[in-house]
Amino acid sequence: MLLSLISLSDDQIEAVTTIMRTWCRLRHCEVDSAEGRRALIAAIDLIQAKYDQRDLIAELSLRLDPPSKAPQMNQHQSFTQDERRRRFEETHDVATAMILAQRAARDEKTARLRKLREAKAQKNTRQGGGFADA
Repeated sequence: MLLSLISLSDDQIEAVTTIMRTWCRLRHCEVDSAEGRRALIAAIDLIQAKYDQRDLIAELSLRLDPPSKAPQMNQHQSFTQDERRRRFEETHDVATAMILAQRAARDEKTARLRKLREAKAQKNTRQGGGFADA
């Protein structure tokens, strides 16, 4: 399983990590559980298959949720309004979790960059500003 991670880029590894955290949190399971490991393998497969990262959590759910959760229907039946509402709310929850995870990652990156800029500015200040005496 971990050998397949070697071929992934840093962005793809970050996407797998984010998806796994979100999926496991929504399913109330641990990443290192049997269900989490199964999801990790599926997430890596999806990333390698070049799925759009915005669709990964939904596709992962489609692949891994047991068929017993899905209503059995024939060609002439459709979802009830309650089922459509439940699916919408589930998708909305997943999308909200993904957005929050992406926001948190962006905020963390911004904070790191801000610290680097401040450290560089302090270093330049200590060295005399770098622009004087030119």
